[in-house]
Parts: sequence; structure tokens; C-alpha cells
Amino acid sequence: MISKEKITITCADGVELKGLLLIPEKPKAVVQFNAGTGAKKEFYQSFLEYIASHGYICCLWDYRGSGESAPVSLSGCNYTFSDYGLKDMPAVKSYLNRRFPHLPFTVVAHSAGGQQWGFHQDSNNIKGMLGFGVSTGYAPYQPVGFRVLSNYFFHVVTPISILLTGYVAAKKVSSMENLPKNVVREWRD
Repeated sequence: MISKEKITITCADGVELKGLLLIPEKPKAVVQFNAGTGAKKEFYQSFLEYIASHGYICCLWDYRGSGESAPVSLSGCNYTFSDYGLKDMPAVKSYLNRRFPHLPFTVVAHSAGGQQWGFHQDSNNIKGMLGFGVSTGYAPYQPVGFRVLSNYFFHVVTPISILLTGYVAAKKVSSMENLPKNVVREWRD
């Protein structure tokens, strides 16, 4: 049996992150899951339910400005891409350490969730980290088809969307979440 608990984590700068804890009956460790940029956290839920079914508490959460952690209006939002690793990930780790201080701590990360972990200042008590799809993000190293799509997204969709809405309305053109303009600008760079 796995219980699901909606949580709110407050970052050092006051930004609130919304998330979900998957808690098994007899937990043996805690997993902080860091998603890819703009990914809906629900995309990963089945995967984390599987991990939780094997005795791991799993924390699934939305980055600032994304999903349930988005402010009412994204148009005036000035969050940046590096805020994910500098502010959000440390806040989630601190919350989990306070909540489950006697359990081993691990990180599972996808894409930017693994890249951004490098900004994190506190790696105390981490027993391990598993990253998947964690690339350099350097466009010339990407396959040609991906480069074409990413150039279209970053250099056509992004500026038009920011001009029209003040943020990147990614939900309208992809399966991504809407994102603050500075997140996508820094990600592009």
C-alpha cells in the first residue's frame, strides 16, 4: 500500500513548490526525483509509483514557475533556469531531510534535473544518484533532427510566445508545461 500526500515546500526566497510524496508502508530510503525542464510531473508518476512499491519514499515536484508551482500570472515572472539547481533542489532536499532524517537519501534525475544538481551546495548524506537522459545540453552534440526542433522551439516559438503572452506558452505547442520567459532564455543559451 502506497499513500499519496500533496506537499508544499517553501524555498529560502519564499517561493512555494508543489509536490507529491509517495510513501510506502515500510520505507527503506528516500528518493528526491528531479524532472526534466518543462516536463509535467505526472509524466513520471507511474515510474515513481513502481519505485515506491519497492519500499522507497518518492518526492515528485514541480519547479518554480511550472505546473502546480506556477504563479497565477507567468507574464511578470522573473525566475531563471539556474534557480532550479540553486534554490529549488536544495529546498526539496532540506524538506526531505527534515521530514525523514533517519532514512538513506538518494537522487533520481532526468535531463536538467541531473544537470542542475551540479549547482547544489549540500551533498551531505546522499547515498547515491541515478541520472537518465542527462546530456551536456550542447546543441552541436545533439542529433540533427533534435537540433532542428530545438532551434524552432527556442528561436521561433519562444520569442513569438513571449511577445504575445509574456511567457512561453509551451502547452499550446507541445506536451510541456508553460514556462517563465527567463527560464527558457537561459535554457536556450
